[in-house]
Amino acid sequence: MTILYFTATGNSLYVAKRLGGKLISIPQMIKENKYEFSDERIGIVFPVFHVNIPPYIRDFLERSIFNCKYLFVIATYGEYAGSTADEVKKILDKRSIPANYINNIQMLDNFIPAFDMNEQRERDAIKNIEGQIDVVQEQSIQSLHSV
Repeated sequence: MTILYFTATGNSLYVAKRLGGKLISIPQMIKENKYEFSDERIGIVFPVFHVNIPPYIRDFLERSIFNCKYLFVIATYGEYAGSTADEVKKILDKRSIPANYINNIQMLDNFIPAFDMNEQRERDAIKNIEGQIDVVQEQSIQSLHSV
């Protein structure tokens, strides 16, 4: 399994590591102008920016080729995921790339100007971050389809 990830504050990298597999940095692939990926299973993990897909990731999805039997996409977010999952599906559908599984994982909101990190850590138990990751991991292992 290959996990392509983009992380700004570490939340998405944490999820990517927990999901396992070979980790590949999306920014590094863009820098190297590599947009074709092959594996039995490919996952894409990135953070939600301003309740949507980061422009960086939107461009990556619009240019990349994924040769795989199972493609899944996970967006991490702090307070509100917005329409990220729907937008990912639209981009991939437009390119006739079937996504088998798209989901969001709520993490600590670490947008420093707006949120108190101590308060966010206290809310960690309520958000059940580890439980959310376990569910996504199990569902992708079972090759469940959910978009």
